[in-house]
Amino acid sequence: MVSTLTGKLLSVSSESFNSSDPDNPSGAELLLEAPACAITDVAAHPLRPELLLLDADSGQLLRWDLASRRCLVQRQLGQDLKAVRLALARDGAFVLVGCGAGQLLVLKGDTLEQVVVLKNTRQP
Repeated sequence: MVSTLTGKLLSVSSESFNSSDPDNPSGAELLLEAPACAITDVAAHPLRPELLLLDADSGQLLRWDLASRRCLVQRQLGQDLKAVRLALARDGAFVLVGCGAGQLLVLKGDTLEQVVVLKNTRQP
């Protein structure tokens, strides 16, 4: 999978990287076109054909169904958090969002509701 700065997610076969025409890679398939400006990170659901997309610039987190190609849930994390990485629990029950300032958000996998925020703090 390859994400673009315009919110597109493409499935590209490894053979297409050997193509002599870089402007038209063979085998590239548009998986989805998200309304997000730039997809910063992608995490695949371990059990369902779903993807989580993170747009760090706008602070949006999107849960997409690949079969229907529609957004199931959307959450605004806020630009002040500087979210940078996503991870899913093995059963998909929780989503972890790593933030640049040391916070770790734990969200419910289906609703993206916040469960807890863990912060990196120093002991005196």
